[in-house]
This record gives sequence, structure tokens and C-alpha cells, in this order.
Amino acid sequence: MQNFKLVIINEKVKQYKLFALLIIILNILVLSILAVTRSEIRYRCIAFITLIAAVFLVEYFAKKKQKEFSAKGAATLVIIGAYLSFKFWLPALILAFLAILYIISIRQFIVTVNASSIIYPSFPKRTIQWNELNNIIIRDGLLTMDFKNNKLVQALVINREDNSGLDEREFNDFCNAQLESVATSHKTN
Repeated sequence: MQNFKLVIINEKVKQYKLFALLIIILNILVLSILAVTRSEIRYRCIAFITLIAAVFLVEYFAKKKQKEFSAKGAATLVIIGAYLSFKFWLPALILAFLAILYIISIRQFIVTVNASSIIYPSFPKRTIQWNELNNIIIRDGLLTMDFKNNKLVQALVINREDNSGLDEREFNDFCNAQLESVATSHKTN
């Protein structure tokens, strides 16, 4: 059975990463204020701030060695740990929720197209049946799905997940065959 896995561009990933960095900076400021105003937790706040700085240094050196390391994720875990150690449950819970949203938002979007259905990487993933579509096509790297309910979804395709080149003609022929198969099966019913 033929199966296409198409990686589409997540256009807002830079904005999400900037937002995450701003949240981390805001929390560092909160920890700094706590260090100044609450003497009973001063040294723990300073230790957590130092640990966050160390995490960003690790990311810096990892990038120099061309290795992947996410300081944002690690720093967020350190901040959540700090709030939990201070028994600040609500800020820890809110930050954990934001971290989950961040992970969901920066993931790689992969559209899976096969003979039975199309799986679209929304949240949660949406399974699209062939009978819901008027047309699906890739032209010049732009995936277009035309739904029977007059919705139109377009996304730029980076490449196939297996990093082989995308043969647009092969994909379009496959999709046309699936759409024709659905159309003929509806006519016979």
C-alpha cells in the first residue's frame, strides 16, 4: 500500500520560541525578586538562577559542536522545580501547562496520505476520509486540500519525512486515483 508522509512548514515556530524565551526571562525576574525580598529562600533562588544560566551555557556550547540541546525546555523544568520547592503550586502548574502547549506548538507537522485516509497534524490529529474531499494536490510545493464543505486548506511542503525528493506527479496521480475510486463507489451505491 502506497503511503506518503509529507513534512509541512510550521510557520510560527520562531514566534513560539521567542514567547517561550520571554516567559523564561519573566520567571528569572520573579526568582530574582524573590531572592531579594524573601530571605528564607534567597540562596535557593540564586542557585536556581545559576542553574538556568548553566543550562543556556550548555546550549551555547552544544550549538558550537553542532549538537542539539534545548535550553528552553531544561530551563522551564528548572523553574517548575524551583516553584515546587517553594511550594508555589499555581505558578508551577501554569508553567507546566505552558510547557505542554510549547511542545505541541513546535512539533514537526507531518501529513500522512494513504489509500484509506489522510491524517492531518492539527491538535488533536484529524483523520480526513477521501469522501470528504473534492480534490487534493501538490503544485510547486504547495499542498492544497479542497473539501466538499467549501473549506480549503493550504500548506507549504518542505519534503517527505524520509528526506527523499517529493515526486509531485506521483503524489497527485495517487490522490486522483483515490478520489476517482471514492466517486465510482458512490455512483454504484
